[in-house]
Amino acid sequence: MRVNATLDAEVERHYLDFLRTVEEYLRPKQDRVTVVELSKRISKPPEIDQDFPSFSHALRDDPMGRFEFSGSDDDLAVQLASSHSSTRKATTPLGPQSTISPPKEQGDNITAMDFDIEPIRSVTSSSFICPITQEEMHDPVIAADGFTYERKAIEQWFSKCKRSPSTNNDMRNTSLVPNRILKQIMEDSNQIDVDGVFGPTIRRSCSCPTPACQRWSSTARNSRYPSGGEEGLWVYEVVKDVALAYTSGDDIESVDAAANSVSPISGWVFVQGQLVSSTSRRCNAAGLDVVKLEHGLGWLCAAHLREIQIAPELRVFQVTCEHQLGKRAVPDHRRVFMRSSAGSAVRQGQVLSSSHAVTGKDGAIHLRIDGGWVPDRKFSKGQPVPLMVELDVKESLVVYKVVNKVGLALREWPCHLSAKVEPITTVERDTLVGSRVRVRGEHNEVYIQVEVNSVKGWLFASRDKEVTMQRLSKRPQVYEESPGECVQVQLGPREGSWILLVDEPGEATQTHQWSDITPGLARQITDCKAKGKRIVKFAMSPDGKGWVCEGERPDGTGGHVWSGGLCDELREAMFAEGVDQYALGTDPEGAECGVAWNAHTALWSAHNVGMQDLKDLHKAHAERVCLLPLGQFWAGCESGREFWRLHNKHLEDEIRAMANVLAVAQCPQTGAWLVLSDECFRCSRGLPADLEKQLAKFYARRKAQRAQQQREAALYDAVVARFAE
Repeated sequence: MRVNATLDAEVERHYLDFLRTVEEYLRPKQDRVTVVELSKRISKPPEIDQDFPSFSHALRDDPMGRFEFSGSDDDLAVQLASSHSSTRKATTPLGPQSTISPPKEQGDNITAMDFDIEPIRSVTSSSFICPITQEEMHDPVIAADGFTYERKAIEQWFSKCKRSPSTNNDMRNTSLVPNRILKQIMEDSNQIDVDGVFGPTIRRSCSCPTPACQRWSSTARNSRYPSGGEEGLWVYEVVKDVALAYTSGDDIESVDAAANSVSPISGWVFVQGQLVSSTSRRCNAAGLDVVKLEHGLGWLCAAHLREIQIAPELRVFQVTCEHQLGKRAVPDHRRVFMRSSAGSAVRQGQVLSSSHAVTGKDGAIHLRIDGGWVPDRKFSKGQPVPLMVELDVKESLVVYKVVNKVGLALREWPCHLSAKVEPITTVERDTLVGSRVRVRGEHNEVYIQVEVNSVKGWLFASRDKEVTMQRLSKRPQVYEESPGECVQVQLGPREGSWILLVDEPGEATQTHQWSDITPGLARQITDCKAKGKRIVKFAMSPDGKGWVCEGERPDGTGGHVWSGGLCDELREAMFAEGVDQYALGTDPEGAECGVAWNAHTALWSAHNVGMQDLKDLHKAHAERVCLLPLGQFWAGCESGREFWRLHNKHLEDEIRAMANVLAVAQCPQTGAWLVLSDECFRCSRGLPADLEKQLAKFYARRKAQRAQQQREAALYDAVVARFAE
């Protein structure tokens, strides 16, 4: 290496002493001094840093590289020789007249192996091994169980299983946080640099104004941060007392090692063990890593800070202190409060939640709330004074339905008075939302954490004792019964005479409505309702005198059949053993007739019904039979076939046009008729207006109810499937 003769003699003397030390280090292994001794020697001569700083910086940044000094006294430059090669032994001892020149061949390089240097990390640390792959990690991340894994390995694990690979416990969430500290340690341990070989050094700014030094500062630095810096949220622990450096805006060039000195005029001083938070970190032109504190407080030198991990786990606390609890600008209960503004303090009883929390050495937990920090305790005379208590967060999938008329807006915390999330997101009425996280608020209300359109927030299930969300403990039941299957109707002997029974699907209730019917039948229906029984089936003769009905309890027990106004022969036919269906009518001469049957056993019993008609019904396996006045009838079979004998052409046309006919009724006095199908009904003029209105109302309500049930079941399935992914 050539050194200009005009250099200061004192600087040259230290420079040559340094070269002899390097020569001693490069000797054969058995004659070499220890790394500790060498580190002590290297760190002694301060003049090299003071009077010849560029040389010191160059050696620290690339001790195994090749250097060449060139230029004049006025323009001293140190040039790194680029190299990309493998092996070549350096055996020539270095001395005062020795010269180190760049490799002649492109790509030639001297490595640690060339100098027979023992690797600092000969055995891979167990901390660098992924618990899943048992191999060294390249992209370490921290999971919710607190363990570090290789990113690809843990993502593949979560795609098949939600349990911790290390503890086998259920994971609260699958969030992953980069373990920057471990990654930096791994990168440093894979390099043999000045920090590892010649002992630890602290990057400091160069006070030398020469252009060469400035070029060295900008090209030879080894910053831990990406080029151009990075933005985010980091928390550091102060490992050595450090003073805050006040600069104008982002002018970080004036931040140097001198800013670490603690003096009365330095302004704000952070002492060892305190926590600070940063949103930006960079490296200035002098090669000094600096971090910017939140809220424009200033800059700190990173050499006196140690990064600590921010726990990604959701935590919920309730404020217990009597006075308002202000938010801090940094995670330290002794430090400055945030500027007074709306929402800058939290009150007693309020519930706070955060997915960013850090714990200091004193055990205090600091929650990240709205850009500030809220501690869970303070210290008085060295004793902790609780400010908040942590609430139990229940984690299991629960689905809720929003029933609030105007919907619900997502909140920052589990409190309906807390700020709305930005952008403002409203969950509309009748929307189904799912959540794995829920907690009880200050007034015992239940709050759930949800994600709507990629926006996370909290919804409350009640407010001021008003229910805003309905919890669905199971999948909504879908009752597929059509409106026609829930209706029993029959027309009486006179105009305005009718009876209507409606069953509500999924409910034990039954609606009874009638007008101008025989007192015996009305009394029996009322008696059944009073005893908690429901009418399973009934029949009324066209003349209104004879009737029969059957009732039972909702659970199917206590069944009984009642009748009135029937002749003995007809009564005997209606009560024949084994029958479960019956119908009443009149023959062509107007005499009462009836038929009873069991469609499953092909059992038929009849009175005053033509033998041929009975044979036709039996042969066709009729499932439904309606007897009408003057010997008319309609019958429907299980196969879908229908046959009838009717005197009204319009009635016949309606039956032909309608699908899935379930029942037919006709008034003997007016001739008004009614046809019921599963999804609609048709009627003629003269049908009582009240009856027509009640039927139309029920058909519309039942259709809407069934559609709502189907929609909610589909939404419920979609919510569960989304959480199962």
